[in-house]
Amino acid sequence: MRIAQLYFIFFIVAQQSLIIHTSFVGSFQEIASSPFSAGTNPASSAFSPITTFGKLFAAVPNFGSANISTYTVDQTTGFLTPAPGSPVACGNQPTYLAFSPITTAGNLFAAVTNFADGDISTYLVDQNTGAFTPIATVFTGTQPSGVAFSPIASGNLYLAVPNTGLVSNLSIYSVNQTTGALALISAFSIGNTAKLVACSPIIATGNLLVAVVNQGDNTVSVFNINPVFNIAFLVGTFATGPSPIGVAFAPVPLTGGDFLAAVTNNGDGTVSVYSVNQATGVFTPIGSPVAAGSGANNVAFSPLIAGELFAAVVNFNSSNVSVYQVDRTTGFFTPLGDSPYATGAQPDGINYSPKVGSKFFAITGNFGSDDASVFEVSTQSCNALTVYLTINPS
Repeated sequence: MRIAQLYFIFFIVAQQSLIIHTSFVGSFQEIASSPFSAGTNPASSAFSPITTFGKLFAAVPNFGSANISTYTVDQTTGFLTPAPGSPVACGNQPTYLAFSPITTAGNLFAAVTNFADGDISTYLVDQNTGAFTPIATVFTGTQPSGVAFSPIASGNLYLAVPNTGLVSNLSIYSVNQTTGALALISAFSIGNTAKLVACSPIIATGNLLVAVVNQGDNTVSVFNINPVFNIAFLVGTFATGPSPIGVAFAPVPLTGGDFLAAVTNNGDGTVSVYSVNQATGVFTPIGSPVAAGSGANNVAFSPLIAGELFAAVVNFNSSNVSVYQVDRTTGFFTPLGDSPYATGAQPDGINYSPKVGSKFFAITGNFGSDDASVFEVSTQSCNALTVYLTINPS
């Protein structure tokens, strides 16, 4: 009888005091020692590819201090250590930085836009140490805001830069894979107040797509680069939500063969999602807009994590990051159960790492707190059960 009473007490107390902590595949857990110090007003963030030496690097352009914080990344813990020569000098008001893929010549490059100077600075990145060596500073246009390297297509590498000034345009360059020198192949007029830009994976035709958002027009302009003839042409301009800022392509197609793209709408804190026809490059809205946080600012797709695809959106005003599981058949976004995740103040960029061993990381540059937040991305779901049991001996 006493045993039955004790069991009954345990059952009641456990029922009242049961706490379950759940982590989902794709969920974010900020690592120990994060956030990491950067310069003044970090304006974005980026991870490198895994180098030929097996190294991983990260970089954060600092809008207010006119330099770049560069780091080596511990692939077990995600811990950031300043790379040799960090911070690296650049032009005035750097806004966005991108790493290239490893080129056919075996080099790794980086490029950063200097908003106030109307140019971009390019660097050769030491694949063992992460040190940046300046290559050149190239005039692009008024107030360049974003930059993206393409994958290597038909042996060619490209760089795209949208310019935000009074006459917004998009500059597309071919990149010498040995020297990093840039050669302009096209300059297109686009919509008003161009912001960020993204390059697609190689599409079925062997071509590349380049998408740039036009904040003043609430549109996204899409271009097609033919790497065989080294030419580019406009595919079309498609509606977004209010005041779009960020754009990204998923790294893998949907099961039906279309690519997937997403645009963040800063004006209403949403994400517009599109299927992208590989033959035509046409953007078709699907399952959107999707709610994000206040001041949705930039978006990134993950590599495949345990066979699943995820997307992350940094929310500048609410200082957090929203994470979604992406249905690989429909393209629909479903928020993770424990999303959003807190960042530093006013996150202004988001980037996933490549796979490092069995791990993935994500990084945000935090404009308002002068630092970078690093998260480990969960590769499995688990529940942690906590039971508090109190027995009154009387």
